[in-house]
Amino acid sequence: MRIILIITIIFLLGHFKNYGQENKKFSFQFDIGTSVTMPYKSTVEFNTLLPINGSCKTDYKTNYGYYAEILTTYNINNKFSITSGLTYNHISYRIKDGEGIFTSEGNLDNSYLNAPLLLNYRLSKNIPVSISTGPYFGLLLHAQEKGTSYLDTSKLIVIDPNDPALQPEQTYKNIIVKDYYLIDYGVLLQLGYEFRLNEKISGIILSKFNYGLKNVISSGINKHNAMHSAAYEWRNYNFMIGIGIKI
Repeated sequence: MRIILIITIIFLLGHFKNYGQENKKFSFQFDIGTSVTMPYKSTVEFNTLLPINGSCKTDYKTNYGYYAEILTTYNINNKFSITSGLTYNHISYRIKDGEGIFTSEGNLDNSYLNAPLLLNYRLSKNIPVSISTGPYFGLLLHAQEKGTSYLDTSKLIVIDPNDPALQPEQTYKNIIVKDYYLIDYGVLLQLGYEFRLNEKISGIILSKFNYGLKNVISSGINKHNAMHSAAYEWRNYNFMIGIGIKI
């Protein structure tokens, strides 16, 4: 995040001149940045008398990830253009689950390859700001939970203190891809600012919001591969802030 801010400041200090869009039909850009999650639910609690594989209560908090993308833009005219391409988006949530003598803290991480289709509108010829919106379709690449489990042994009678199952702290790392649908989709909103670097290359500052429309969790609470997440319904909401170059 600090690297992105430093590069952005250098760009702005060195290139105050507004970007004037060139009259060419196609342009290409490469962007990188930080992904900031917005949890669909802050707490999930599941009360049941039946045996389940995962946690019964989990708190979800925002966390940082990252993204990188390659895009192509078709310029319809000086006001409107269409953008598509591929975006690798790694998103992460901080989680805390359990109660009583069993608790855990860690991260829930997902990676998607998204394909956006955006309609861009440039506010004016003299203002290098564009507003974009459109659908995105995502393909799940990876999902895992990792962290540390804690056991409060002060209320237990421990016969063998060296028993691995009774250690106060244990790390975990579980692949949970089978808990998720392969496909995700939603709506992408974007605000972009362009500025000229030289005659052929422009810089871009971007802010985006991915609004997921699909429940991405496929497994029921009784079939969870995740042992530290109680969510049985989830949608991907995340902000993306980044910079890029356009040629």
